[in-house]
Amino acid sequence: MILNKKYTIFVLSSLFALFITYKFTNNNQLSDSLLSKEVIEEANKNLPMKVSENLRYDLLFRENKILHYKYTFTNYTAQTIEINTMIQTFEDKTKQSICINPQTKVLLKNLITLEYDFYDKNNFFVNKIKIEPSYCNY
Repeated sequence: MILNKKYTIFVLSSLFALFITYKFTNNNQLSDSLLSKEVIEEANKNLPMKVSENLRYDLLFRENKILHYKYTFTNYTAQTIEINTMIQTFEDKTKQSICINPQTKVLLKNLITLEYDFYDKNNFFVNKIKIEPSYCNY
């Protein structure tokens, strides 16, 4: 499967779903409540969301200083070879812009790790992409 421009835009915009309706403090620091349980629950009200024919964005959750994005390949099992190719493409496209995007820069500067967790259609864990602040030299 080739990832198209629409898919790429959605994936990157999903990174910022948490920030659409919330503000940063004046000094570009995350407010204490920005990543609160209530804020994450509010963001999850719009999920699950179909990203493409084969991928669904299911859940956003926080575990200490890690912000997890859960995705499910709706038409593939873990044994499908295309999954690794799709994840690699996702990772390449995400890493190209993660350090220069203002919203993700704020997260990373505040030492929040971004983790994308991928599951197959049977809810079996397939792989993850973890982007730590050090990737962008923070």
